[in-house]
Amino acid sequence: MKTVLAPKKSEKSKIQKIAFDLVERLREGGVVLIASESAYVAIADPASSDGVASFRSLKDLAADISFPVFVNDVNDLLSYLPTISDRDRLLTSAFWPGLLNIEFITNEVLPSNLGADSTPASIMARKPNNPLLNVVSELMGPVIYTALKDKNGKTLKTLVGMLPAHKKLIEIAVNSGAIKSAKQTSVVSCVGSQPQMVREGSIAYSEIKKVIPSLQKL
Repeated sequence: MKTVLAPKKSEKSKIQKIAFDLVERLREGGVVLIASESAYVAIADPASSDGVASFRSLKDLAADISFPVFVNDVNDLLSYLPTISDRDRLLTSAFWPGLLNIEFITNEVLPSNLGADSTPASIMARKPNNPLLNVVSELMGPVIYTALKDKNGKTLKTLVGMLPAHKKLIEIAVNSGAIKSAKQTSVVSCVGSQPQMVREGSIAYSEIKKVIPSLQKL
């Protein structure tokens, strides 16, 4: 596993350079470890069979389970969704980048199965508050991701706690130091006719309801 130091937000040229390197590795079937707001996550190209195979080896999950994606813009999902409504655009413009995962219904035919062995009925997407991840997504389109556990079975917050087995599967790790934030993502499902709050994390139900008055609680 190769380690690179995460660039500062002000180092735009460095962000671009590292992003190009990461995209090249991802397209070649590599798995990359990078920091989100509250944890280190593994990312992969959902269109790469080798990448998906290595990515799935990080966790023991059923083959029909798909993974959430990071995007740079809601329009990155155009080839995955039947339509992007005004409501969807309002939600994303208000809370992306940020800790809001949004579930959308998918097309019958998709560019990829998002890490699963069959076509998923929905896709969970988020734009993270990480300029490097945003550039990677801008260049690649949606990338699948999953949070990892450390040696103690807790959410991975520092590279020091990585499992040896994970180090063998990850090609590049972007080191952002220790992550101190414990904030959780909020989840809104837009699969049905009425949007529903699936999980209330750092973004409160009341905040989202101000933007989308039709929001329902499960």
